[in-house]
Amino acid sequence: MPVIFNRAAAGCLSLLALILTAVPSAAENGIKVGSLEVYPTFECAGLRLAYSGDSDSNAVAGVKYRLKGAAAWREAQPLCRIKDNRFAGSIFFLTPGSTYEVAVTVSDPAGVDIAGKTALFSTRKELFPAGPGGKEYRVDPKGDDANKGTAASPFCTIQHAASVVQPGDIVLVNPGLYREDVEITVSGREEAYILFKAASSGAVITGADERYDTPRDKSAAGGALWQPAEGEVYRTNPGYQTRFAAVNGVRLYHYITREEFEEFICGEPGGWYQDEATHELYLRLSTGADPNTEVIQIAARDTGFHLKGARYILIEGFEIGNCGRQTGGSGVHLDGASWCVVRNSSIHGMNSCVELSGGASCEGNLIESCRLWDTSIQHWPWAMTKAHDEEGGGVMSTGGRGNVVRSCTIDGTFDGLAPSYWDSLWNESYNCDWDVHDNRIINTRDDIIEPEGPCVNFRFWNNVCHDLFVGVSLAPINVGPTYVLYNSIYELKFKNIKYGDRAAGTCYVYHNTIYSGRTLHNLLQLTQPPASQVYRNNIFFANSYAISASERPRVKEDIDYDDWYSSDDQWFNSYTGTNKKRLFQFGRENLYTLESLQNALGWEIHGLNADPLFINPAAGDFHLTPKSPCIDRGQVLPNINDNYSGAAPDLGAFEWGGKSNGEFPLGSRWY
Repeated sequence: MPVIFNRAAAGCLSLLALILTAVPSAAENGIKVGSLEVYPTFECAGLRLAYSGDSDSNAVAGVKYRLKGAAAWREAQPLCRIKDNRFAGSIFFLTPGSTYEVAVTVSDPAGVDIAGKTALFSTRKELFPAGPGGKEYRVDPKGDDANKGTAASPFCTIQHAASVVQPGDIVLVNPGLYREDVEITVSGREEAYILFKAASSGAVITGADERYDTPRDKSAAGGALWQPAEGEVYRTNPGYQTRFAAVNGVRLYHYITREEFEEFICGEPGGWYQDEATHELYLRLSTGADPNTEVIQIAARDTGFHLKGARYILIEGFEIGNCGRQTGGSGVHLDGASWCVVRNSSIHGMNSCVELSGGASCEGNLIESCRLWDTSIQHWPWAMTKAHDEEGGGVMSTGGRGNVVRSCTIDGTFDGLAPSYWDSLWNESYNCDWDVHDNRIINTRDDIIEPEGPCVNFRFWNNVCHDLFVGVSLAPINVGPTYVLYNSIYELKFKNIKYGDRAAGTCYVYHNTIYSGRTLHNLLQLTQPPASQVYRNNIFFANSYAISASERPRVKEDIDYDDWYSSDDQWFNSYTGTNKKRLFQFGRENLYTLESLQNALGWEIHGLNADPLFINPAAGDFHLTPKSPCIDRGQVLPNINDNYSGAAPDLGAFEWGGKSNGEFPLGSRWY
């Protein structure tokens, strides 16, 4: 039987074998197993198993895996049932560039036609070879595109180098300022990447208009570019419509109407308005300064690097900023691009620091060790930035499967990551089989991350996130499963986990530490009741309600083995006339104890209501002290917390005296 997914066709190692084991035919309401698909990334693998029958929906699909040739099998999490007669799930904490065997075994009280399937698969290698057999080109702002492109005779533009490169070539870019929108359409190969690399620090690609980003001497030839309009307002005409402006590298607010501009609601550091008919641009700085004496960035280009359908391209070491003329702007746009790498770069001042688009054609890309950042947005009113030019993020995606974002710092953007496509919320060509891990995400104006749509085998793990508006948005997860595990999320202003649209996709929320020390902040603020949620081994620390929901959630949610704690003082409840500590609230229904939650909803039968005793939450250290009641209170979850220390796994993101998540050492790399 042929396999559904062939990674050889995608340029990576393929599924190598599919073995079927037959047993007697199923009864009428039994199950018949179909094809098994395995989609590996560097450290995880997503599984999808088709089936027919099972009219009573009581079949179970268990998973075991092992390194090829190893004697012992390891148990993984069972697959969950998703739409279109399929099971799906993930295997975590694999070794990159390794070959594994996986066995899925299906059981059904009514009988099975095929008991299970096994497959051989290989995780992606962390190797992106460029150079051997290829040429090396050099680019320098003082060069000439008529040159040979050598170190002694460099090209002047990165674009010219992009027009001559072939698989295996290396383009080294000398320090300097490059005013380019580099379009790359040529592809490398898996064994011969094309590398664009900053030769040393200081290689900067800017979208800013050269006329404005140098202070002007008004008495010199050409005079002032900015003319006084009225009061502290100045005007200029760049000759085109733009969507981004900044002063000294700090974003200015884009007022859409003249009336908004005159109200100047957002204040610092200033704002601007542009007449669409005349292109006249009006600017006011909060300091009242003359913009002729400042460095003003007005975006004249849309993108730093635009990879159009390219494959096997590596971009490394650049600073890219101030983009967004006709579009919202992107530092690197992976436009139908696949198997490309963006790393060790600083990208800022635009709608999307990294943008992925093109659905299924935008597959298997890696963004790692980058700083993706912006300014000002987190200080402006949320309503002034939502549905506006500022509503972007560190990584924005309408891309396809298998993309990975890891070891990045995302700071000051509207959203941290937004892998979402509202026009195709059921289309599994978009944003499935992702890994987002080991990132630091801070100072966002809206969500840490909002995976929305099908999100089959979407995995968000081992991230440190703080000083935020909203935490993880699961609004909506239509298919799933989506995994949220081993994250430290603290100091949020609004919601910690957001649900919406009553979507029924399964979400596994495991081993997270979610903390709020802010005054009167509800930890889980739910405007929509959750659906198909599985919570295990989390710590939720609030100083008001641990859960505040608009209505009572569904009783069937699978929520257990968590610690729910509120540091809130006694308060007066006007409905009951009593002083009781806040804990859970559903509409006007207050549940003051864990026992009342257990009785009302059947949740947290093995749960805990106790101060977790963190080492130093004020400093962001959420490791447990030796006396923490959360030690040895968790449930064993195969492939999630196998390496626990003591009698049982601990609650929260960090295991006391042991390892925190599978093969990874205690704590994230940010500690």
